[in-house]
Amino acid sequence: MRFVGGGGAAERFDAAPPAAPVGQVLTPQQRRTIASLLPEAGRTGPAGSAFEVSGAGPAEHLRTWLEAQAGAMATALPGPPLRLSKERLTRLERCQGLFDADVAGERPPFVHSRRSAAGTLLHRALELEAGATAPVDPSSLLDLAVQRLGRDRAFGAFWRQRTDAERADVRADAARAVDLFRASFPSLPAFRRRLAPTAELWLETPLAGGRILLCGRVDLIVGQGGPGRGAGGPSGRVLIDLKTGSAWPEHAEDMRFYALLFTLRVGVPPARVATMFLRSGECQVEAVSPEALQRAAERVVAAVRAAARLAADVGPDLTPGPHCRWCPRRATCPGAAPATAGEASEEEG
Repeated sequence: MRFVGGGGAAERFDAAPPAAPVGQVLTPQQRRTIASLLPEAGRTGPAGSAFEVSGAGPAEHLRTWLEAQAGAMATALPGPPLRLSKERLTRLERCQGLFDADVAGERPPFVHSRRSAAGTLLHRALELEAGATAPVDPSSLLDLAVQRLGRDRAFGAFWRQRTDAERADVRADAARAVDLFRASFPSLPAFRRRLAPTAELWLETPLAGGRILLCGRVDLIVGQGGPGRGAGGPSGRVLIDLKTGSAWPEHAEDMRFYALLFTLRVGVPPARVATMFLRSGECQVEAVSPEALQRAAERVVAAVRAAARLAADVGPDLTPGPHCRWCPRRATCPGAAPATAGEASEEEG
């Protein structure tokens, strides 16, 4: 796979074999995105791999290690399985009290805001685009996304309670995000054989006989899915999280957790992970290494350890900060940070 062009306004995304779709071109921004996410597209020789193992691959090693570290502690967990997502791991690192309240089910039911509804609409639209065989105009794409989301309990309730003007605002926000995505990324329908896109893929994997469940939904996966060269080598897949807001420190950890989840579920690691910021078109890319996967596994074990400790009625270590604004225990917590004006909701971070 290679890029063909001489630096003009648009360059053709070529592949051999087979040839690129007739008449399809990439803008310089789209070409830069692909060069960042799939650098092997411009190589002619085999890429090296950090996964030089024999016998069991990284997925087997990670699962064995996780079972050994977390299995015994899982017996101390009461009630239903401990579900660990990227959000829950982040809450633990912010404050054990916030994590404890989340695990205990004290957070209020999720209710959409204009911003979160637009984000949900964007993701459903891109899921439809990833599965399309021909380009669809943005208005029709959003119409279909709204129709499909009408069956979603949270979005459907939000949508029915909005006025026509409020719905138009949400659609406009989502349409702008779709435009920004298309400005930065090659057409998913036109290049589906090269990019092999999969959107909104739900992944989960149980540990400790089902007492622990790792889970998450990856916004977009691109790249050829065959396993890498050598035993346990990485696949050619790239996991992408799309962001309409600003960068946060935990974004890199979120993607390492996704890499771990993908590895455990699929059996081979992804080639790399990336956070794509639609406002700027920039991608924060990280090659998936054994060290990155181990780091993610250690965060999982830390969460199981914290949950077991809290289940034994050991009080949480309280760490005040901006996250206190999202904690359901804020009103009674002795360590809560004071309220400030103009606070945003957690999902708007």
